[in-house]
Amino acid sequence: IRVFDDKIFVVTAGAVYQIKDRDGDGVGDAFEVMSSSWDWSGHPYDWFFGLARDRDGNLYGATSTPYERPPEIPGFFQRGSVLRISPDHKTTQVGDGTRYNFGWASRQNGNMYFTGNQGHWNITCSIHEIVAGSHYGFREPDLSKVKKPVIYVPYPWCRSLTGIAIAEKTPAFGPFQG
Repeated sequence: IRVFDDKIFVVTAGAVYQIKDRDGDGVGDAFEVMSSSWDWSGHPYDWFFGLARDRDGNLYGATSTPYERPPEIPGFFQRGSVLRISPDHKTTQVGDGTRYNFGWASRQNGNMYFTGNQGHWNITCSIHEIVAGSHYGFREPDLSKVKKPVIYVPYPWCRSLTGIAIAEKTPAFGPFQG
């Protein structure tokens, strides 16, 4: 669940919804599908992660990529993708090569980030900046084609990086500012 400008969004494995209160009684009574453009096979690890939001009101999230299922198996459309969902519900793939990206955050300057979970192809967790057209590494043996993360988080510190928060306060938030 994420709230942006008093709008409530819910992420599920197969869709992103906006919850609306149409009769004004303070209770959500309508669930508007913002997007469900990606395949969902029902596999227990077919998830959708997010959300972050840019200055134009677009939502960003990513689909998981179960490593045990090759891309030619049905149900793989837009799996392992960073997706942008516009306010008018248009969904665009802006990156690929993701696996399990639990944490999402936006900075005041418009930059957006997500966490990368360790796994069989990545020996440690990481934090990535969303840059359109980037490949984030999953199933890419040529490392020259992979966008490097902003930071690697040592495996002994964190087995599964599940969240991210950005501190942008005045006065500065000590060593954690930014």
